[in-house]
Amino acid sequence: MADFIGINNLIAGEVKEIQEGRAGWPWQTRFGLIKCVFEARFKTGDACKVTVRPEVATICYSADPAVDMNLIAGKVSFASYIGNTIRYDIELDPETIFKVDVQNPWNQQIFPVAEKVHVCFPVQITLGIPA
Repeated sequence: MADFIGINNLIAGEVKEIQEGRAGWPWQTRFGLIKCVFEARFKTGDACKVTVRPEVATICYSADPAVDMNLIAGKVSFASYIGNTIRYDIELDPETIFKVDVQNPWNQQIFPVAEKVHVCFPVQITLGIPA
């Protein structure tokens, strides 16, 4: 049974290394290393998917992530207003769109289409699942 309903960002990857006792294990993706947590048993080299919900990601200009954050570069390809939310489509590459939901955007910076940005999301809620 699913724990959520709706959109989820999926990024294909591979388990880079297993580090017992660490909160986030590095997974290699074509966008670089992403740290995530998971419940399944994995081995180094296993294929995986990294999952991130749009509402837990944020957009920033900084290319310097905090220790407990993942960061991927991209550019804004589309923005839509959904009630009190702006959903941004961030193009990571020509084949990959990462959705970011900004809740209550009244006091938030608005990002124009074609703007180069970074998507940031916490390691502790970045989930790795079998591919």
